[in-house]
Amino acid sequence: MLLATTVFLTALAVLVVITADYGRRHLSHPAGPATDEDPAVSRLPWVRIFLVASALYFALMYWASVSYNPAFSLHDISGRSTKKEIRRPFMPLLDSKIAAIAPDYFFGDVADETKENKTRSDVLLYEDGKLLGPAHTSLYEVAVLGMGRYAHWKGNYSIFAFSSSDNTDPNTNGRTYWAERPRSK
Repeated sequence: MLLATTVFLTALAVLVVITADYGRRHLSHPAGPATDEDPAVSRLPWVRIFLVASALYFALMYWASVSYNPAFSLHDISGRSTKKEIRRPFMPLLDSKIAAIAPDYFFGDVADETKENKTRSDVLLYEDGKLLGPAHTSLYEVAVLGMGRYAHWKGNYSIFAFSSSDNTDPNTNGRTYWAERPRSK
């Protein structure tokens, strides 16, 4: 992403320099502005403009290719959202390096509640397309044992407590996490 931004800003700087150079040469010429009768003069600005436009086009397409995430075609045919990305930064879970807590802004109505209510969440948690689990695990087991365990829990507010599938730090492993609620039949 940083490389794409750098390429785009460089292409923009080249455009500014060429535009300024064109204006300095052709608009303030002592003999007056250049005419279309001289083919060498009239062709040169269009070549520069084409090169700059090409550089901008390829810079934008490169940026689009590195920033596009096809895993997030989030809407089904009815337009109802089924997948939601869980975004960083995550809070640590019980000072664990392998587990994290993320607030749940989308599926709080179905989260696991207190032991008295025995409500079970049907939300599934994914790591780069791989289903994590087992679900409905205690927060202690998520923090200590890890290996993809997770809980979707509701106290005062709804959270996801989860660990990565290989016990790496979810904040730094570079993987994408998302939650999905299966469609009701």
